Amino acid sequence: MKPPIGGRPSGRRVFRGRVVRCVAAFTLVELLIVLAIAALLLTFGIPALNKLIARSKLEGQARMLSVMVGRARNEAVTLGVETVVVLDGDAFFAFADLDGAGASDPPDGLFNPVAGSPHRTTDWRLDHQPLDQVVTVAGPSGQPAVAGLVNAGRADGRIIFNPDGSLFSTGGIRLSDPRGNHLEVAVGPRATGQVTLLKWDGTAWREQGEQGESWQWN
Repeated sequence: MKPPIGGRPSGRRVFRGRVVRCVAAFTLVELLIVLAIAALLLTFGIPALNKLIARSKLEGQARMLSVMVGRARNEAVTLGVETVVVLDGDAFFAFADLDGAGASDPPDGLFNPVAGSPHRTTDWRLDHQPLDQVVTVAGPSGQPAVAGLVNAGRADGRIIFNPDGSLFSTGGIRLSDPRGNHLEVAVGPRATGQVTLLKWDGTAWREQGEQGESWQWN
């Protein structure tokens, strides 16, 4: 006879002239072992899971911002206009900058579309990316949230591409999570406007795999 599922092999006992089928249950020791294993999983598994979730949110936000910046550069070259990426409240915002406060004013790095102007004859939106609740725009202790990006004749603290894809100014935007991890979406050199993702290792900003080492996470 096959043993029952979820128990030990069955046996038969004779009780007052009747054959009684018996299945052995788990012992107290076995239950304690199961509880001990569950406690270990809760102790070590949940912190590891929280670490993975925090890492994925920060890295995901930084990579999406990198894609937005790259798209803004491509649009600048394709359309022959200045483009801008900036933090606007709780979201990153990319737009084509065709004019200033008035239709005849030069680009100023600000999103101020002229009312009544046809589409693409004044400032217009390219992309919008909400900032995750656990991610903040901040640098490591003693470092600014925005590095460089001093744009002569334009608003500072934003990434601005010229119509040829070059930059007004090099620098980067830094993102942090509650566990003390920091990533930077950096742009430079000025002539090419290359987008690079960096991580702070406690002493310097480094690319993934730089010097043969992978990023380490808190």
